[in-house]
Order: sequence, then C-alpha cells, then structure tokens
Amino acid sequence: MSVTKIIEQLLEEGYEPAEIVRMGYAKSTVYTVYKRWVERKLREGIVYIAHDVEPEILGKIVEQLKLVGYKIYIGGNTSSTLSRITIAKAVIAILSRTLGYRRSLVREEIQRAIGEEKPLIILLEEGAVLPIQPPDSVVIIRYDRRDPEKTIRNIISMLVERKGKDPLYELILAIVIALVAVLGVIALVKILDLILGEEK
Repeated sequence: MSVTKIIEQLLEEGYEPAEIVRMGYAKSTVYTVYKRWVERKLREGIVYIAHDVEPEILGKIVEQLKLVGYKIYIGGNTSSTLSRITIAKAVIAILSRTLGYRRSLVREEIQRAIGEEKPLIILLEEGAVLPIQPPDSVVIIRYDRRDPEKTIRNIISMLVERKGKDPLYELILAIVIALVAVLGVIALVKILDLILGEEK
C-alpha cells in the first residue's frame, strides 16, 4: 500500500495530521494528502450532527437524512471528533429540553462550526436553552413534541420564507421531514390539514 493510501486510511480512522506526523510520516506529505482529502470530503457533502437529544430522535433524523442521500457524521463522546467539522458541508445541532451528557460538547461543536463559517442549522426543542448566542446566519428550527400543530405552523412559515432564497433549503426540507417523523402520525395529519386549509 502506498504512503498516500496509508495516510488517507489514517485520516478516515479519525487521526489528526499532527498525530500522523508523530507516527513518522513526512510533514509535507501528510499535509498535502490531508488537503486533498478534505477537498474530496467537502465535495461528498457530509453533514456533521452535533446532538444532545434522545437516541431514538437522533436515529430518526439520521435515517431520514440518509434516505434522501446525505452522508452523515455523528459527533462522538469526546472533543476528538470536532476536527470532522472541517470536512462537513454543513452542521446540524439537535438539542432537547432535557440536558444530557453531550451539552458541553454541543457547545464546542457549535462554536467550531461558527468559527469555520460552516452553514449551521439548530433544531431546538421548546424549553431548551441555546448554549451560545449564534450569529443571525444560523437557521434555528424550533419544535415542541407536546404541540405538533404549533411546530408545523412554525415550520411552514419558515419554509415559505426561505423557499428559493436559501442555499440550505434542500437540507432544511430534509430535516423538516425528519422532524415530522419524530413528531409522529399526528404531526403528519396536522401538516396535511394546514396545507389543504391554506389551498382553499
């Protein structure tokens, strides 16, 4: 196996370029391979998901995004996964109202995404608090599992406002579909009622 392939494999496994250099590989080679690897990953359209939400909600959202063709990288249990934000085309942060063990990591992930000027979408459950005040460019989708109708109304008005204007529109739409799956059949019925009611 060539040195380039070995370095790429190590990058895929999550090693940082500095760690690979410490393994004995030439610094110039490592960083040349790293630059090409990052560029290729950006073209792949990977979405990084920062999360502090129940596994079943995270699972439904990830499943839906994969169904429509997004490649997903889910934030891990330590800050070592923060470097993966560099290769992401966009970052999604999902926060529930119940504080979990990842809240401080989500803060770091959001800060990193903002620092690297990555497109950022935050799904924020009613009652949850944002760990930092994001810039105006960040898309915030508020949801309430206890009130699917309110959530759907908020989503519809946001989609109408952003349609045709937002480069993230397709990703936002995929997230909204996933969110409807999280909210369940009742939400689907409500959204159909709202859509049909608006057409009259």
